[in-house]
Amino acid sequence: MKILCANTISEPKYFSKCSVENLQQSESTCFFGAISKNGKIGWIVKGGYLEVVNIKTGKQLASWLFGSANQNDSTTITAVVEYTSDSGLILLVGLDTGCESPNLEEFRNGGVEVKNAEHESGYPGMVCVFDISTSKVTKAINIPLKVTCLEAVYDYEDKEVNSHIIQKDIRLFQGIVAIGTQHGLVYLLDLCLDNIADECNEASPNQVSIYSCDDLDSLWCDPNTSSAQQVKHQCILLCESSNPVHGKFRFRLPNGEGKHIQNSVDVSVTCLKYIKQLGSLVIGYNFGSIHIWNLAKPELDYSSRNPQTFPVTHITFQEPENDPRNICYIWIARGAISTKQG
Repeated sequence: MKILCANTISEPKYFSKCSVENLQQSESTCFFGAISKNGKIGWIVKGGYLEVVNIKTGKQLASWLFGSANQNDSTTITAVVEYTSDSGLILLVGLDTGCESPNLEEFRNGGVEVKNAEHESGYPGMVCVFDISTSKVTKAINIPLKVTCLEAVYDYEDKEVNSHIIQKDIRLFQGIVAIGTQHGLVYLLDLCLDNIADECNEASPNQVSIYSCDDLDSLWCDPNTSSAQQVKHQCILLCESSNPVHGKFRFRLPNGEGKHIQNSVDVSVTCLKYIKQLGSLVIGYNFGSIHIWNLAKPELDYSSRNPQTFPVTHITFQEPENDPRNICYIWIARGAISTKQG
């Protein structure tokens, strides 16, 4: 076998001293990072610490300790994705706040509607909008379950999307992020990025109103109402029939039937991938199966046949350049999930 060797190897780039010192303060084993699509910035996560650095120089661009604003030492970052807003690149951060989950009975008929902003015990999940330029959280939104992964569905550059890609009522959302959670639920959240005046943080997070896919006509009482005029963030619960009731998760087939049932505490969403060319959201679970949701309707298009040994870790899309057949491919990678990745 021929061994390939690199012609040149660049000198290592070291993180700034302040970034290293911040990360060393956390004793958490949740440790991961990523690089932006343009290759200019990177972020490193350890526990509740988020460090954003310049890839070329290693210089610290922004830093934040999640949980410090509300004095919650149990807060852990579980997911970070980049998002293009009208003001530039921002980061969406998913959190496990360490709070207990609500009673699963509350997930009947479309899920929980969070009404009390002063909920004493808090909620186990949260999504935050982190502004790199100012190094602060500009929005924080309570989520009823621990957040396990995030995926940007469309951002500022995709505002003029066609109806065949996103359902007309959901297109009114001002920024959409898909949220995977513990117990195997997936939400589509309106980030309300058009409401610049509505800044909030972890100490006083915004709330959500959750609707099922059958209630999309109820999203907007007035068709001219913008998300900036709404008190709460609108949130769509996908796959309502898979809701964990009595502690059980039912993996749904496109015809609505349940394929296999297991304890919901043992289920989590491990990977999400939005495919713009198809207008579809692919959902990967820790038991190895996947769902493909058509967001133009929205409805479930496909369920994989049998559970696999390992969780879904990566999903990617391939559209052959010279294939005369009208075919595209979705590649699924499975493997063990390191505890260092949350």
